[in-house]
Amino acid sequence: NSPVCLLAQSGGCWVVVRALEKLPAGACVCTAVLLAPSISPAYDIAAAAAKCEGDLVSVGGPGDFFFLALGTTLLGTSDRLHTPSAGWIGWHHYYVDGFTEIRWHPSWLRLGYLGNHTTISSIRFIQRVIAPRFLVGEAKHLGMG
Repeated sequence: NSPVCLLAQSGGCWVVVRALEKLPAGACVCTAVLLAPSISPAYDIAAAAAKCEGDLVSVGGPGDFFFLALGTTLLGTSDRLHTPSAGWIGWHHYYVDGFTEIRWHPSWLRLGYLGNHTTISSIRFIQRVIAPRFLVGEAKHLGMG
């Protein structure tokens, strides 16, 4: 009966999304955060978002061209499409209940996140922006930090 929160980066985001989709009826997690997801931007995220009591949150940035634009276009996204991924260009959904997309902001430079694939896991960025989203009961009410 403990709260469960999930955090994944890049290809691991696909594992989290699929695991959420496969949870049995009535089962859910508190919050899930996808860092630089290598999933195609048109993938329907609604079923995964419905399995989060808080939000399913996606964080990405424009500096992730090498991995999430060039890499996924040439080698394919986690869901096997050859296109720039949602982590680079954002999702093609205007509104999905329980889903929040956060795009890179220049203020995050001071936290060590430069908008690219490797610095999205900066300790200060995770501490200040991501970790507060895992506070049970407060996940939906926190801003960008």
